[in-house]
Amino acid sequence: MQKDTHPRKRISWTEDTVTQEAQKYQHKRHFRESSSGAYSYASKHKMLEKICSHMDKTPLPDRRWNENTLREVAQQFSTPQEFLKNDSNAYNAAKRKGMLELVCSHMDTFQNPRKKPFKKLSKLSRTELEAVNRSRINIGAKPIEIKIRKCMHCKIEFESTGDRSCGCFRGSVATARLTGFDVI
Repeated sequence: MQKDTHPRKRISWTEDTVTQEAQKYQHKRHFRESSSGAYSYASKHKMLEKICSHMDKTPLPDRRWNENTLREVAQQFSTPQEFLKNDSNAYNAAKRKGMLELVCSHMDTFQNPRKKPFKKLSKLSRTELEAVNRSRINIGAKPIEIKIRKCMHCKIEFESTGDRSCGCFRGSVATARLTGFDVI
């Protein structure tokens, strides 16, 4: 990896440069989030009201993700791929909260996990399972079956040979061992 030989140019904010920067934004929140240095300078020098006078006064909606806000955002899109591409924050919040199926139910191409699980066993896992099952049959034991289970953490359905978690759980190893797996 080649190191950048040009150091970043440090911007010295002035009233004119901060005013020009503020003209790019429609809401104070966008200005604060996207150009924090200019916003800080304006706030420190008590110019915010003056340079933000052109901005829309209506507050932006609070983007705390709940079922209603996620549904509103998802309604704007016709496919899950479009949803992910255009508002990945909302898509990932819906997925993380186990509400993806719920908020995307209006989409034609959305696959219902009850018809087809979200997470399938990989080809490698299936091959390994076949080898284990051959050995179990040879010694007279019952073969391990693939079952569709609902993850105890995120509530998404997935194919399993004994796990109770789809792998989404990021807790401690000890907790995952205690809660996430069956002994086969």
